[in-house]
Amino acid sequence: YIRVTLVLGKKPSNILRKNVTDFVNIFEKTYADELPNWRGQLNLFHNAGVIVDEILNTSIILPHEITYEFSNVKALKNQNSREVLKTASNLMKDSGRSFFFIASLLKEATEKTHKDTAEIFMGIKELRDKKILKPMEIASIGTQPITQQEIDLLTQKISGLVINLTQEEKQKLLNDLAQMGPVEREAYLVSLTEQRKIISAPIEEKPGASLINSLKGAKKEIKNLKKIAKQARKDKDYTKTLNVSQNAVKIASNWELTGELEQLNEYIRSTKIEDLGTKMKSLEKEAKLAAKEEKYNEAAQKYKMSSKIASEIFKLGGTDMTKEVKRLSNKSKEYEKLI
Repeated sequence: YIRVTLVLGKKPSNILRKNVTDFVNIFEKTYADELPNWRGQLNLFHNAGVIVDEILNTSIILPHEITYEFSNVKALKNQNSREVLKTASNLMKDSGRSFFFIASLLKEATEKTHKDTAEIFMGIKELRDKKILKPMEIASIGTQPITQQEIDLLTQKISGLVINLTQEEKQKLLNDLAQMGPVEREAYLVSLTEQRKIISAPIEEKPGASLINSLKGAKKEIKNLKKIAKQARKDKDYTKTLNVSQNAVKIASNWELTGELEQLNEYIRSTKIEDLGTKMKSLEKEAKLAAKEEKYNEAAQKYKMSSKIASEIFKLGGTDMTKEVKRLSNKSKEYEKLI
């Protein structure tokens, strides 16, 4: 009964194709009684926006607010989600506003945590799914008339952001932005500035050489990558283990394989702990050797580095590192006194 038309800037991903198919099926099922005899009455579909957002996540471009109970935060399974939530809270405090934009949060969280975009976005997804991050209608935020100073600033921003437009086109864009409310205007400019694709899964379709075009293919590729990662970890090649595992995370994220994601994130966490543990032991061994040769400054520095690594392991969930951090720190101070 219906056809969907999308205006896109690039070739649609396989997950977008799947979501459009799902949307058509759900829409036709929801309005099964109305569609056969439909004669153009648009009011029949006034609730269709809920279906659009549920399948295509269109509300991702809206400003968001934090609305949660402490019990909800404790239920978060993904450590990335907690870090993203903290970043979102800081964004609001720094801006003095009660909302923020996902594009800004994605940029800020990536810079603060130094984690992959896929990991950050999965944290955002969990927070949105649990209604901890909630989109706000722009119309609900109070607006004020645009000032001449703001128009001048807009003119400068447009000149710096869009270089392929004619002067006439730039003027039209300026006029359109001036007619918007400040929040809607900011939403547009943030997306234009960041040039980020804010979609349900901002992941490359080809993390390796394989083209994945089905759920079965995704699961097969994840299984293959997990096998490679396992062998790399056995060979103590932790960099390769983490890189391969991250590729698997991207695929699982793209295809929304929640169970696989949880397993992969835990595997990555334990791999990081094992890697750091190996480095910590190696540094302590070097510190002991330096102390034996009466190179006390070097010994102190090695023990200090070992202590910092123990602290990193603790942050990853290695609760047994509490005593190690203190012990290694004390050893560092002990040799500093001998310098």
